[in-house]
Amino acid sequence: MACEMAKIDRNYAHFALFGRSPLSMEEILEVNGVDTSECKVFWHDARGDYAEFSSDARTESATRGAMKHINDFVHPQVIIMDDSKREDSFFSKAMKTKVKETGTALIEVPLGRYEEWLWMTRLDAGSLSNWHKPNIDILIHAPAGSSGSLIRLLKSLYNAEYRGLKVPRLTIALPTKIEPALQNYLGGFMWPPWRDFSEQNGLTVRHRIPSSRTSSEQASIRFVESFYPPNSKDNHVLVLSPQAEMSPLYLQYLHSSILEYYYQYWGAGNDLMGISLDVPTAFLDGKDGFKQPTLGNMSYNKHAQDADPQIPSPFLYQAISSTANLIQGEKWAAFHDFLSKRIQASHSGKTGKKDHKVVPETEPAWVEFFMELARARGWTMLHPPTSLVTIHNELAQIPEEFSRPPASDTKATEVFKQSDHPEEEPFLLSADPPVPVEHIEADPSRSFMPLHQMLPFNGELQDLASLPWLDHEGSLTSHGGRICQGQC
Repeated sequence: MACEMAKIDRNYAHFALFGRSPLSMEEILEVNGVDTSECKVFWHDARGDYAEFSSDARTESATRGAMKHINDFVHPQVIIMDDSKREDSFFSKAMKTKVKETGTALIEVPLGRYEEWLWMTRLDAGSLSNWHKPNIDILIHAPAGSSGSLIRLLKSLYNAEYRGLKVPRLTIALPTKIEPALQNYLGGFMWPPWRDFSEQNGLTVRHRIPSSRTSSEQASIRFVESFYPPNSKDNHVLVLSPQAEMSPLYLQYLHSSILEYYYQYWGAGNDLMGISLDVPTAFLDGKDGFKQPTLGNMSYNKHAQDADPQIPSPFLYQAISSTANLIQGEKWAAFHDFLSKRIQASHSGKTGKKDHKVVPETEPAWVEFFMELARARGWTMLHPPTSLVTIHNELAQIPEEFSRPPASDTKATEVFKQSDHPEEEPFLLSADPPVPVEHIEADPSRSFMPLHQMLPFNGELQDLASLPWLDHEGSLTSHGGRICQGQC
């Protein structure tokens, strides 16, 4: 892993040898097949004198002393060690004591997961030094009749890979009517997956009180109030649709992308509103024909000679959906403020006449409001080259605020109109009831390979400025707004 990090050449990699082994550093490198002429790592023998004969207390003291010298002369930004379950107790204790004193980030690679964690070697020291800072809250708003879909989503979240990472908090907002099967499942659902029975359940469940038909404003307010970041720089929200089924590697991808684009030394994410786990298969208005950009559409690519230009590329899209998107904390706080002012302006008449919706009525009402803010500020969403979530089509539900009876049912239509709230509907709605949009379901088999093998360039994340950029209409443009002719 150290050699892999040195090969990527984004950091200066140092390897310090501790413990009681009587073998010399050269012998240990030879046994492990390390060629120092190829592996450009700085090697340090940090063992104390007579280490093989030392007691645990003396070896622990020697480890702390060696770490003091390393901190004084090397100034490490992050320390990476093997799983503490595998390391000697004196070593783990000494390392954790020293990082508390220095404030240096300590990363433990889960036992036997070196190959699966090679994506970490692609991050720079600025990103890795903030390893423990990001916090993710998962937010799921379940419509009526979605029990089967919600249980499937919760099972995929439960079975995902979390070892070595901070497990997100989970909040589920339930509809007014809860089906018995869902209630029984939630009663035995444990979160985080490996929590001890003596620990409190990390799951938060909210159950809406029945009321009259929900308007677009009411639904948007209820959704946005479900979460607010206590620290907008480090707290983010992952919005999931009950139709989603997560890849086991979803958190690894989110964690690496957050560190790369929000915490790297040079900064890059001022206009990045979030990170999607999904690749759209339709345009923002619900029409078919969306074409994912390829590596040939990148503005520049240092791996251009080795990469196939027809391979799907990660890309930036000035659009958002409710399927599976992480929204950065500062952008969510800005949206919270925008929505309160937008609703006040709508009721005061300052917004003028109503406009037609840009987003179809198959998406929740809050998406339209968020799109107004995103287009005004030039925000974009980062999409992966391959989907890390499967969006299922069966049991798809229309949002409650947009569901209505067919025009042929005159009695139901009349009752519907009597419960209408025209003053709380800021957009012109279609005369016809919305129909769920078919989504091409992703192939789940790719989830069984390590993350760096799923991504182009062997998992090395690319500069945002080099990625293809799509406007809200799905047109490929340059970052300056110029329509691309051929390639960007």
